[in-house]
Amino acid sequence: MKTNGNLACQEELREEILDGEAVVMSPRPAFNHNQAAYNIARFFGNFLAGRKYTPIADGMDLYLDDIFSGLLP
Repeated sequence: MKTNGNLACQEELREEILDGEAVVMSPRPAFNHNQAAYNIARFFGNFLAGRKYTPIADGMDLYLDDIFSGLLP
């Protein structure tokens, strides 16, 4: 089954079996999504160049320690 032409979702639905039941998974991002994500990561990378911070793109869990506890809502 194909999606309805949405540029963010251009592939067939995927399913995964969890606890014996088929569960619909979110589709892989389309090219347009990846291009936009790359441009945002590149912008932050350029902005942070030469500083002690590192931009992190998609696909990584980030856990902040107690140093940042006063900054988080």
